[in-house]
Amino acid sequence: MKSFALGGFLFAGVLTTVAAAPPVEWTYPVTYKGKPVVGAKVGFVSVDFDAPLGSKAETSLFATSDDKGETRVKSTSGSDRYARVHARDKDGRGGYGVVFSRGRSPDTLELSDNCERTGRVLDVTGKPVPGLKLKPVCLGPESVSATGGRIHSYPDTPDWFWAEFPPKLAADGSFTLTGVPVGQSVAVRYEAPGFGAGRFWVLPGTPTTVTLGKSGAIRLTFTGPAGSKPDGIRITANRTVTADLLEATADTEVKEGTTATFVALPPGEYRLSFPYRGADFFPKAVAPVVVKSGETAEVAVDLEPAAKITARLVDPDGKGVAGAKLSLGVTRGSGDHVSLPSAKADSDGKIALRVPAGMVQATPQSVEGYAVRKFSSNTFNQSSTEPVSVAAGKSHDFGAFVLLKTIELSGVVVGDDEKPLAGADVSVGYSGSNFGSVPRKTDAEGRFVVRGLNPEGGVVGLTARKGAAITAAPLGVDPGKPDGEIRLIVSPKHAARLRIRTVDRAGKPVPGTGIELMHSVSYLALSGAAAGFGTGGRAGLTDAEGRFTSDVLQPGDNYTVTVSAPGYRSVTTAEWVAKPGETHDFGAVVLIRSDLAVRGTVTDRAGKPVAGAIVFDKGDGPKPTETRTDATGQFTLGGLYEESAFVSVRADGFRLASVPAEPGGAPVTVALRRPTDPPAPPPVVSAAQKAATEKLARHVLGAMWENRVAANDDGKSTLRAMARLDPATARKWRDEEKTRTGGKSDLTGELEAAVRDRDWLKIAKEDADEAVALLKPLTKHEGFRAVCELAGQLLPDAPDNALRVAEEAVARARGMDEADRAWTLAQAGELVFRAGKPDAGRKLIEEAVKRVEPLGGGDRNAFLRGTVACRVALYDPAACRKLIDPIKGASEFNRHLAQACARVAEHDLATAKKWFAEFRPDNSFSRHIARQHAAYRLVSAKPDEAVEIARGIEDPTVRACTLAGVAVRLRDRTRAAKLLGTVIDDITADPTGYYNGGGAGTAAVVLFRAKQFGHPDLAGLRDKVLAARTPLEARYGPRPGDTFVLTLALTDPDTARTILARVLPDPERPNLDGLQRREALVALVLCDPAGAKTAADAVLARALETKKGYSYTGLDTLVAILSRPDRFAETALESVHMIVDFTEE
Repeated sequence: MKSFALGGFLFAGVLTTVAAAPPVEWTYPVTYKGKPVVGAKVGFVSVDFDAPLGSKAETSLFATSDDKGETRVKSTSGSDRYARVHARDKDGRGGYGVVFSRGRSPDTLELSDNCERTGRVLDVTGKPVPGLKLKPVCLGPESVSATGGRIHSYPDTPDWFWAEFPPKLAADGSFTLTGVPVGQSVAVRYEAPGFGAGRFWVLPGTPTTVTLGKSGAIRLTFTGPAGSKPDGIRITANRTVTADLLEATADTEVKEGTTATFVALPPGEYRLSFPYRGADFFPKAVAPVVVKSGETAEVAVDLEPAAKITARLVDPDGKGVAGAKLSLGVTRGSGDHVSLPSAKADSDGKIALRVPAGMVQATPQSVEGYAVRKFSSNTFNQSSTEPVSVAAGKSHDFGAFVLLKTIELSGVVVGDDEKPLAGADVSVGYSGSNFGSVPRKTDAEGRFVVRGLNPEGGVVGLTARKGAAITAAPLGVDPGKPDGEIRLIVSPKHAARLRIRTVDRAGKPVPGTGIELMHSVSYLALSGAAAGFGTGGRAGLTDAEGRFTSDVLQPGDNYTVTVSAPGYRSVTTAEWVAKPGETHDFGAVVLIRSDLAVRGTVTDRAGKPVAGAIVFDKGDGPKPTETRTDATGQFTLGGLYEESAFVSVRADGFRLASVPAEPGGAPVTVALRRPTDPPAPPPVVSAAQKAATEKLARHVLGAMWENRVAANDDGKSTLRAMARLDPATARKWRDEEKTRTGGKSDLTGELEAAVRDRDWLKIAKEDADEAVALLKPLTKHEGFRAVCELAGQLLPDAPDNALRVAEEAVARARGMDEADRAWTLAQAGELVFRAGKPDAGRKLIEEAVKRVEPLGGGDRNAFLRGTVACRVALYDPAACRKLIDPIKGASEFNRHLAQACARVAEHDLATAKKWFAEFRPDNSFSRHIARQHAAYRLVSAKPDEAVEIARGIEDPTVRACTLAGVAVRLRDRTRAAKLLGTVIDDITADPTGYYNGGGAGTAAVVLFRAKQFGHPDLAGLRDKVLAARTPLEARYGPRPGDTFVLTLALTDPDTARTILARVLPDPERPNLDGLQRREALVALVLCDPAGAKTAADAVLARALETKKGYSYTGLDTLVAILSRPDRFAETALESVHMIVDFTEE
């Protein structure tokens, strides 16, 4: 399910009723421990999303909860408004929520007891900050686990919410925050002379230490073509949030002249953006800017002409729809998105707008009485265009968008006695493309009217309820094919509920556990194939026995439960689909404590205590935690989970060390090594593990072969995998299958292909002609690809043999169909060029050029022109660009420019560097690929340039992996080892912003490269990788812990096995989904092959149940890895699509 966050609550589509007319009043019940709260002060702050240039907060509205705990206020008009809601009762307990249209989340505003949050603010020398002012401004989640180490804020808190709880600041820089709802983090705004202003986050757990550096500045200087003036340009600077969870935002404007300056900015990296203005010139996007203490960063900004966008909004007869709107978004590169206010059509439905150059996407919006006709095939967005590249000074016409007149459908709600029910609640939704509105309640005769439906929008679902009576399932209705009056039947017999119990590890109940329901639906038009709208909200608390039973739930909808209690880690259940009349029991959910500590001593190798050492753990608690050793080297590190941990220690004059520890268990001793001490023994893959891996491979392949018929699998991939591992057994299997089918199935081709794939490089190095003969049976495209791949593998070590294979590539290219001859000749020509025959290779490439020069720049022609152009880049950059520049699509243009950059860099580095800045805006990796491939081609001859180019990669994960790739290619082994260590040090210093399993997962990829290289201190690097971990739990989306364990297991399977026990506990392994958690299955194989048998057998059992073969079960991935012991690690990375090295075309 694809989701996005709004105001701290999770959404993924549309279900709740959207009102066509503004509601008269908002209501919100206030409770404490599930009981109504009388006399609570409740403030509503409405927000208007139609306000120019973004949202605008309106005046706060206040009310007091009545004797039933309900609060009512008159809402403002506007269908796109919602309100932030905060409450305090007479005892100071606080809570929050949001109301939108006629919905609210959570459904009940539950107040929480208060607690304190403490910390200390110091400067970089460890002294208190003079003149410091603090103010709490926002609430947030209990931990940053669910957001990969990044904070996700809830609604901003108004000043009155903290009026009775002012922060307390002591002379030594320590502070205390009171009035914080239990389980919540809080953002604190700070301001101090010489240090600027910003805000930092204080999370539950150990006290927070904030270090502030002296402020700096950014000065922007604008230049542009004649007639361009920067007057009135607004600039926003946003500090990139790192592990310090410190945020800063500032705005400024060019008032006169050509410069604008941000002053008093906290040091750090800032992204600059330029809010939209309808002008003739716009600033170009600029790279992130680093602000240093006491310094002014100078930034040059170029102005360029605006692009012009036109469109028309019409009815089915072609008549313009006055007042209809068009929403536009412009993407100008990674992370740079310019939002524009909706443009309103004139009396003829026409719209004309000046926008920044870039990738422009248009979304038509309707007016009352009209709906947008879908025109996109995108399941989740059928009313937006694909992004179109529009250059500066150019125009693009999106043409006409058709708006359809909406229709109304009437219906009635009846009970199971068939009598109409007045006052029933009706909802419409279950669609990603059709939205309507219904009254809040049915009338006296049980009737309702659904308005605003799109006749071409597809099926919608309607549900109803009154008290405990509810519909048995959503009723699907197609507005374009109405079939009489809608009849919704509700009954208490249909009601679904869930129950759950929370206990600690000792089995004792955990009363007062917060229960949050995540509710999602399925789009009826897609037969339940796509997830729709979801809401998350507090549903209540467990009782004294740790039990909770929900209110009535809608059958057919999907639910998950998240349980959380102070001092414990939150847990989210598996998804449950509600059934009519069912009360689903999730059983006992075990909560793990999150407030334990590790105690121990830090010494040197001689046993002498090390005072002042920093002891920290970023990955085994709700948030990173650290402390320092005392004069005797002792420490207590709190805020950790009730399970195995790895504590890291850093001290001046020593190497960083990471050791295993048990929070709440026996003390640990950390013996630090000095730089002059010998390194610790490197982690190894034991012989026993290798034997267990081979045993697992034979077991899995044998079971798959034996059950292939029952699983409805053709057995081809299984036999091919066994042929790579054991050709004799594969031949026996082939003969068995031939006998079983009476000769109808002959897998000899699979057998020969596997043996060929395994042996052809070795054969080619010894005898190129024999290798070419082996490839003769392959068909046109398959054979050409195989020949080119083999020639490329031979080039570094056997260029003469590579030339012989390249000649075969030429022959195969000439035998291709006319449509494929140009690009194959160019590719074969490059191989000849690189194998020592540049003149002959160039001649072949020029032959290909003549074939593609007359072609246009769209569709398949773009591929042909680009593929040939990349090869021309080997000797003529100008001619290369003549072929590439006419390519229309931004992605295709960038793809081929990236490949050309790498080839040009070898002989014309200045031109390649110029091209690095000429990529068109898109969301691909092409600009990173260009630098990676160029760096790899340069590393042997120009190592300094290779490192510089790699460091210029914007994406942190690709940059780290590329620098590691450069390191292992360096001839200077001392420099290579240093570079590998530096890359991991950079990740450890700030592990946020990485994928591939987060910063630690990326660092583990670098660690694997260090292992391949033969780094002299592999154990020391491994300890740094462990120090880079962030909390592994992810509440929604992919599980970074799976990926991290996988990458770590490539180098240190023993340590990975310890972490895997947390990420994938033994009880979960038989239920492991090999497709949804493919990374976990691969990680299990890598670090615990003996234990992987249970999971593999369970995946096989499910394949036998579904009878759809072994593809897309996880077994196909498993055997691909296990059958390649010579490329075990590389295949594991490739199988889960890890971003390490991009394939060069």
